[in-house]
Amino acid sequence: MGNIPILSREKVEPTYVEAHSLKRKLKNGDWVYISEGNQLLILSDEVVRQLNSLELIDEESFLELVESGILVERSSSIDDKIKLSQEPKGGLFKALSLLIIICGIVAFFISVIEVFTKGFPFESAVNILFANPLKFFLIAIPISIVSTVFHEFMHIIFSGSSNKININITKAVATVPMTHVWTWSKLGRITAIVSGMSLDIIFLAVFLVAFGSGSGLASIGASILITRLIWQFIITKKTDINILTSFLADNPFYFEDIGQGVSFIVEIVSLSSLIMMLLLWIIPIFNQFN
Repeated sequence: MGNIPILSREKVEPTYVEAHSLKRKLKNGDWVYISEGNQLLILSDEVVRQLNSLELIDEESFLELVESGILVERSSSIDDKIKLSQEPKGGLFKALSLLIIICGIVAFFISVIEVFTKGFPFESAVNILFANPLKFFLIAIPISIVSTVFHEFMHIIFSGSSNKININITKAVATVPMTHVWTWSKLGRITAIVSGMSLDIIFLAVFLVAFGSGSGLASIGASILITRLIWQFIITKKTDINILTSFLADNPFYFEDIGQGVSFIVEIVSLSSLIMMLLLWIIPIFNQFN
């Protein structure tokens, strides 16, 4: 006969509480929780039922929840120190969410039309690089920095995240913590991750419309933004498209769980995007020597 030690109500409830109140049930029945260290954890429905009735929780499950950071001592409750944003429920936030998505879609079609009518801007950008390298870098570097800041700023706005941007100089990337967004609705999750790309596409449409004016700013700016957007489709990396795919599947471990067939498609899309991104720059550079 088995033995499951049960902790008394007096022993658990007055002492331990959930680290964060943020949680959501996934489509597969499991739950996403945010731990003490702001890490995403997946709990089964059975464990969550125990979590909601601490007086009945067995000792083994209790210790696991404490070690994982789901339960913390009441005196060190994270919600008293670090506020992770709940999803805004107001109509204004939803309206702005839909607006930024729609603007991104409209800008995408404008960009496609401009590329079909005027061609890609890379040849013009590379011409400037070879004719006047100083001018190229004086334009390219500020555009790269400013557009990256705006991209991450959109993530901050639509994820309700802290104003902290993590910058990795060695990888030349900037990221905004958005783990808590997993506990939001589908619209909230999608907007939080695509808002940065939507703004990139809007800037791209503006540059492409101006492309051909001869200033060089438009061709260099458009080339940089096209490169960044194609990079997002290297799904084997932790790009915005990678995260968006997991959000749509409502599975934080989507890329670990997918079968070999889908995994092969992901590899093909990622490799094709990388090759396209390189060729768009290499071909115009090669043409400079012909």
